[in-house]
Amino acid sequence: MFNKWQCRSFSALILTILLAVIALPLMSQTDSGQLMGPQPLVASQAEQPVDKSLASIVMKADSLKEDFAALAQKIAEIKGLTKANVALNLVKSRMSELKIRLKEIKGSGAYGFEQVSQLRTDARLLLEASSRELRLASEKLESAGAIKQSWKAKETAWADSKNAVSGEVSESMAPIFREAGKIISQALKDMDGIETPLVGFQQQILELQREAQGFNAELDKLMVEMRKDMFRKSRPAMFTPTFFRQLNTSVWEEFWMGFATLELPPAEFYSTYGWIFVLQLIIFAVAIYFFKTLKNRKIEQLKLDFILQRYVSASILLGVLLPMPLFEDKPRLVSLVLVGIIAVSAARLVAGVIERPWRRRLIYMIVALYLLVQFFNFISLPMTLMRTFIAVVGIAGAAFCRWRARINQDDSTSVLYTTGVKIGGATMMLVFLTQVAGYVALSSHLLDIMMKTVFLGLIAWMIDLVARGALEMIFDNELIRKNKIIDKHHKLFIKRGNFIVDILVVFMAIANMLSVWGFFESASHAAAAILALGISLQGLRITLSLLVSATVALYLALFVSWLIQSILNEEVYPRKKVERGVGISINRLIQYAFVLVGVAMAFSTLGIGMQNLTVIIGAFGIGIGFGLQNIVNNFASGLILLFERSIKVGDVVQVNGEWGQIKNLGLRATVVETFDRSELIVPNSDLVATTVTNWTLTDRQVRLVASVGVAYGSDIDLITQLLSQVAQDNPFIMKFPTPLVLFTNFGASSLDFELRCWVADIDNRIRIKDEINREIDRLFRENNIEIPFSQHDLHIRTMDQPFKNALTEIQSGVKAEIEEEVVAQPAKPSQSPQPPQPPQPLPGTC
Repeated sequence: MFNKWQCRSFSALILTILLAVIALPLMSQTDSGQLMGPQPLVASQAEQPVDKSLASIVMKADSLKEDFAALAQKIAEIKGLTKANVALNLVKSRMSELKIRLKEIKGSGAYGFEQVSQLRTDARLLLEASSRELRLASEKLESAGAIKQSWKAKETAWADSKNAVSGEVSESMAPIFREAGKIISQALKDMDGIETPLVGFQQQILELQREAQGFNAELDKLMVEMRKDMFRKSRPAMFTPTFFRQLNTSVWEEFWMGFATLELPPAEFYSTYGWIFVLQLIIFAVAIYFFKTLKNRKIEQLKLDFILQRYVSASILLGVLLPMPLFEDKPRLVSLVLVGIIAVSAARLVAGVIERPWRRRLIYMIVALYLLVQFFNFISLPMTLMRTFIAVVGIAGAAFCRWRARINQDDSTSVLYTTGVKIGGATMMLVFLTQVAGYVALSSHLLDIMMKTVFLGLIAWMIDLVARGALEMIFDNELIRKNKIIDKHHKLFIKRGNFIVDILVVFMAIANMLSVWGFFESASHAAAAILALGISLQGLRITLSLLVSATVALYLALFVSWLIQSILNEEVYPRKKVERGVGISINRLIQYAFVLVGVAMAFSTLGIGMQNLTVIIGAFGIGIGFGLQNIVNNFASGLILLFERSIKVGDVVQVNGEWGQIKNLGLRATVVETFDRSELIVPNSDLVATTVTNWTLTDRQVRLVASVGVAYGSDIDLITQLLSQVAQDNPFIMKFPTPLVLFTNFGASSLDFELRCWVADIDNRIRIKDEINREIDRLFRENNIEIPFSQHDLHIRTMDQPFKNALTEIQSGVKAEIEEEVVAQPAKPSQSPQPPQPPQPLPGTC
């Protein structure tokens, strides 16, 4: 068990941590200003002493030969641009392909907002790839220059060494100097023109970057024009002679020409990214094995059951999706195939969560429609056919949604779902009407965002279910739950994990939908824009990302505090037999320390330095001086109570005449629960400043005093023996200190005794006293010991005449009745007749 010195030492340690947290920023600022002194200067090569000894020159010659042998490999590495040229050619081919796609979009006249946005994303990726190659060429140029400089320095050093040696020594070292000169000359000759291919490569990259930047500028201009043209009529209305004249044989020729433009990716693509396809197959095989193993173990009760039931689709999705970011650039055909595989496998998984068959079929229809639209855009479907297709899809979708909304109302389906179906039906009708009226851009955009919004919502729902199921699998596992803390709080871990997962999924879904709706170029740009939202205060910019980071820092501090307290409660305190109040005091100090650390981390994350904190502390000081004195006084008193431990949770105290038990030591006040189950809220300052009776400060032992009076003439020794027997027979009365029986007083009507004994736990005091009193009463009855009650004689000095006459008549009547009873009783010959006893006075008579 912890003694008071151990607890004080622990309290001192916590206080030291608090002071260290406060002083750490000041120390860091001081250190940064004082510890960084002037640094010694490194001597240049020109200031180094010249080698004159034969041994050192021979060693330098050997080192020079080794450097020359390694030079060839370095030059080969610098000149080696094979892979870089392959990557550059691939970027050039992709750039040409992007230009062709842009030309097709412009030529078709169709509203290609999604296509143009994808082009901008691809062009940005090309710029990033070319920038990487440019950095590689720059690094090689710097390396070549550094090597040249080093060999020129070697040439100068050898010349200085040759001039420094004396004549006799110079003749003996002449072969060494000649050989060194040849090596250096050959090295410098080998490095002549090493920069030429690198400079040419750099120029090609810079030219490609200028081309890509111009392409991006053209895309930006086209995007602005498309946004303006979205609400403009760009084509003649359908079902008009002009529209029907466009349905001629040339339309079908253009349709088949679109198929003819399909091209396989170039060979450079497979040589560069072929390993990614191998990685996809490996991930697919591993996922198949993993999910099949889980299915054989029959873990269907988990939320991942829909994945195990369709583990092939899940494996395909993981195998294709996970390595996708490794593709720096993909041809259109490869992108279309990968998107199709992902969409179909994801639809299969989402359908596994949906119970009603018609909803599953609806998911498949939406995915098929999306892939069909992507394919038509890929082959540049003629505008007339594309408009007809969109109009048919719009009217069919509107009719379907109207039919389902009516059925859902009859089936009492949820209002939210019915409302969503109605909104979908209205959107599809708007798609049909705008397409028929000739607003092609608006119609295509509405259809595109509606399909993607529905699909994104379903994908987000599926990801949320998968993440929740993974958390349940982790924390509800028998192996993990062998830990006592996890076993006790596993539901809490799952609940908090689900909350975090929900927030992340909703945030990413919103970012993706903003991108789909055309507000941002990509989901990453949308997320960055959301996180950049904020306000400026006194030159300090506080953004949403900073607030999130500060919240995470504070939450982590609180979580670590809770985790440490749980470990102490579950593992340490029971093993060390720490008292409950002591453990709560230690936990409270730990909580205060981590809260302070979390607040400091949050302020640091928000960019609030020590100067700003000084202003905040000064403002708090003014507030304390005016209106927060009592609050700060109570808080300081609470800390004093925690450190001194004069009052702990669970102690039985007496405050202002009220008995109760300490239930909680708060920041401002302490909660005392009385024995009547009422709660007293006592300010901490009152507990420090006033007298408080603590019945359990050092231990929980308490003395009981049972008082009893017996009639005069009773056997005192017998009474003492009986009271001692009561104390000895009760198992809850302590044997030491020895129970004591005292004859305390000659009372007015009794001889007064006290039984004084000790109880180990104050919580049993009332019950044990009840048992003692009952046992005393039982033993006194068995031994004919009378416990007298108080008797009083009433003396009447004067009374009214009518009352006196009535009292005389009553007394005469009672006397006559007694005499009649005596006469009526037969005489007993064996007993001498007893004289009649005078009547006892009635109560209230003299």
